Amino acid sequence: GKLLNFHINPNPTGVAERDGEIRRLQRKIRHGIKEHHCSYRNEVKSDLPVLYSYSDEVQKNLNRLSKHAAQFYFDLLEPSDQQKWMALEDNFREIPSRSKTTVAVFGIYDLPRVGITFGRKGKGHKKGKIFVFIVNDDREDGEWMWLDAMYIKTIYGILKSNIFPSGLFEDFSGTRHDCSPNTIMVPVDRINRRIGRLVPGFEEKVLLEQSKSPFEHALVATRDIHEGEDITMCYLGSREDKSRSTRTRRAILEQKYGFVCHCKSCVNNVYC
Repeated sequence: GKLLNFHINPNPTGVAERDGEIRRLQRKIRHGIKEHHCSYRNEVKSDLPVLYSYSDEVQKNLNRLSKHAAQFYFDLLEPSDQQKWMALEDNFREIPSRSKTTVAVFGIYDLPRVGITFGRKGKGHKKGKIFVFIVNDDREDGEWMWLDAMYIKTIYGILKSNIFPSGLFEDFSGTRHDCSPNTIMVPVDRINRRIGRLVPGFEEKVLLEQSKSPFEHALVATRDIHEGEDITMCYLGSREDKSRSTRTRRAILEQKYGFVCHCKSCVNNVYC
């Protein structure tokens, strides 16, 4: 819902210059979608969802718009929550040139640090390094450093690598994907309501502590999980995406999360 706000709201940040750039991206995206949406099904025989069939230019503008959203919501977080965000994995590690990008610097300090880069890349003995401004903990000052790219993650790359339809979840991000998983993600309040109907006299806090946030979810097993077996979940958001061919599921996962799926269902070319 928060990301959608940046697609439909002409002034999502309240900052004139930033909102002007967002409106330009919105117009370009609408124009590109109008051009490609209607012709796609007639020209291409594929079960790939229309969202993933847009032209490269539309996809680039969608990514740029999402980067604005990621930066905006990251800046609203408390430092402790920003640390949790920066600790998550970035499967993309894409640092654009000549573009201001907020990054997470890790593996050098005790905790990840916020950095800013304009994508300047080193040459000669600095090849493979990125020029980054490391922000001090008080956010008042910092220092410029040449850093190996392996120590840098982008705020948007982290979001894109870990986001689920219901949001960004610290605990779920480390759960392995499987197209035929042994768990599903369910809102906590839905579980409590369900159990409340089945068990007379049930009190919500007996099973699951009621969350302060309506967005809190839990993993619920869909079958018996054997000792030593990995707990898995499906990153594909909709039932329609999950039921597609192996080729299509892999294409969606690679574009959305930056990896090629090698689960048992994909290896055996099974429709889920």
